[in-house]
Amino acid sequence: MQNASPTSIRRRNRTVGTLCLAAVSGLAILVAAGCKSSEAAPANTRETAGNVAGAAKFDKDQYKVEIKSGGACAAGKECKVEISLEAKGEFHINDKYPLKMKLTDPAPDGVSYTKAIVKKEDGTFKEKSGTLPIGFTVAKAGKAKIGGTFSFSVCSDANCVMEKVDLEVEVEAK
Repeated sequence: MQNASPTSIRRRNRTVGTLCLAAVSGLAILVAAGCKSSEAAPANTRETAGNVAGAAKFDKDQYKVEIKSGGACAAGKECKVEISLEAKGEFHINDKYPLKMKLTDPAPDGVSYTKAIVKKEDGTFKEKSGTLPIGFTVAKAGKAKIGGTFSFSVCSDANCVMEKVDLEVEVEAK
């Protein structure tokens, strides 16, 4: 850089300074979020023809999440399934994370959801566990699959785990 003009040197220094400022800002956001490190998990999404193929339960070292039928379901009336989340060991539910269940879109034939996206505020969550009710109506008697993608986060003092899991349960309307 022996032949660099003073103007080009100032531009280079400003660019380096801007990049450093951006890096420090990003680090500050992570620290402000309250987690020392993060393990972002890729979405476990397997979509086929508008439906999500999922499991009824995921049991990991940090958490257990499960979707269960809410009991008897009558065709044409609102029914419920419930998602339960339990943090394990030193982990707790991250109360700053926008926990939500995004239901399959479009809904399976003959099924309509009370809400397409059910949020944390719709459920009951404490430090280590919580439940999220999902309302739906089945138009006629028979079996239907209720499911979608559940997004949540659990944290320990050492790190936070952010997850998206595909949950699905079969219900029978009578």
